[in-house]
Amino acid sequence: MTPIVQVDKSAFDRAMLLLAKHSKRGVADAINSRLFFILVRMLVLLPPRSMRERRQMIRTYLNAPVSQQRKSPPKSGKNHQFQRVHLIAQAMNRNKPFELKGLPSGSRGLYGERMKAAAAIVRRRAIGSVGYIKSGVLKAIRRISPGFTAAGATRRGKSADGKRVDRVVKANGAYVELARQYGVEIENVGSHRGNNARATKAQDGINPTASARVVAGVADGQESTVDGIYSQTGSRVMADETAEMDRMLRATFGDIYEQALKPNGFEMK
Repeated sequence: MTPIVQVDKSAFDRAMLLLAKHSKRGVADAINSRLFFILVRMLVLLPPRSMRERRQMIRTYLNAPVSQQRKSPPKSGKNHQFQRVHLIAQAMNRNKPFELKGLPSGSRGLYGERMKAAAAIVRRRAIGSVGYIKSGVLKAIRRISPGFTAAGATRRGKSADGKRVDRVVKANGAYVELARQYGVEIENVGSHRGNNARATKAQDGINPTASARVVAGVADGQESTVDGIYSQTGSRVMADETAEMDRMLRATFGDIYEQALKPNGFEMK
């Protein structure tokens, strides 16, 4: 699905027009810059506010004990703690049996190594899904700014003589500043295969236009929920970006007044 973001951008368009006219850069560059900041704000503001904390919440939920002990496999005499993730795995297996590589197939139940493998799949899918709706926006950002580093990282490598060498990739300043502004944890977003993005930068000429499009695969029945998240976040992003352009315009016209108008007897009220 392509998330549908419905926002009133009339105020944004007016501010963008004024800012582009008075920008020291070309109109196309000004438009591309605003698209970049809109997408970075989206990346910051889309939930969750902390992916690290959300992953830990999921781990705690899945690993919570739901009974004292269970025997696995039946009549084996070995007792194991039964966790919520085991109940979920059993329910999923009844609906569609797990395909467990290297283990015998079967739909009668999950025990022993088959239960262990199925539970690991459930955990991996649940924890790995955190940040999914953010990742499509990250891909859109990198379509127009391939070098975007988000929170940065330390990448391991080896020198010519085989010694370990760590290379520090600096965080993106705009991302860090906006994350701090909104009180969001500064962290990297993983890439997910279930979504994709396209983006086009504005070019100099008549009516320069920049655009971005995110396509996300979601479970049946979740379309309206995902649309709601994107629309709510998009509305705030556009309002905040409009306010930022308004601040920049006031600063620009203030400089014009101080440098050109005031010395010639004009007054600003």
